[in-house]
Amino acid sequence: MATTTTNYGFTKPGMEDAANIDVIGTALDEVDEAIKGVSNMAARGAAVLVAASDASEKMKAAADYVCDGVDDHVEINAAIAALPECGGRVMLSEGDFVFSRNSTVSVPSYVTIEGQGEATHIKKIITTSGTLGDPFFE
Repeated sequence: MATTTTNYGFTKPGMEDAANIDVIGTALDEVDEAIKGVSNMAARGAAVLVAASDASEKMKAAADYVCDGVDDHVEINAAIAALPECGGRVMLSEGDFVFSRNSTVSVPSYVTIEGQGEATHIKKIITTSGTLGDPFFE
């Protein structure tokens, strides 16, 4: 009698069943695709890309999160939360990331935030008139 695998529900024939080549082929294709996905993630590392609102269109298209230029800490915190429990990197694109007055980014010890050198600018509005100051990272 056919059963299924525990994790992904692949059909596996029982000892008394005749093997269906189509079922086995489909299962192998699914395993192959899953391994490719894991391989791509390992090559990139556990990383999430966040694009600034004024980043290039190419960068925005590749990004996991795209900021809108207002309260950009929301997208950065979401990117941190999207990382696996073991941590990883949040990569910030070129451009300006703008935080509101009372915003923070909580960076756990197992997460690295990295920008594009001098092309990445993090700005925080510190007064109601729009004056910019340094952002606050925890």
